[in-house]
Amino acid sequence: MTSNPDTLFFCQSCSVPLVRIEDFGTNRDGSPNEDYCSHWYRDGHFTEPDITVEDMVSRCVSIMHGMHRPDSEIKQTEEAIPFLRRWRTPLV
Repeated sequence: MTSNPDTLFFCQSCSVPLVRIEDFGTNRDGSPNEDYCSHWYRDGHFTEPDITVEDMVSRCVSIMHGMHRPDSEIKQTEEAIPFLRRWRTPLV
């Protein structure tokens, strides 16, 4: 993981900012994973490997509504999730 304090990481599954070390998911060896948060990625595996991008968007939107996040922030997250690394379809 880079030590640059200006570097900002976002979960490539749900788009949540990864700020504290405990926010980061973990690799098989226990080291922090720079790509995914601790909710969706642990010990080198996705916690819900079969979740769809549509379900991820729905869950994140629901959580954000519950946190009373601004509609503009919710819309931005909704639009961003399908473009995150986990959801990109490889080119054939």
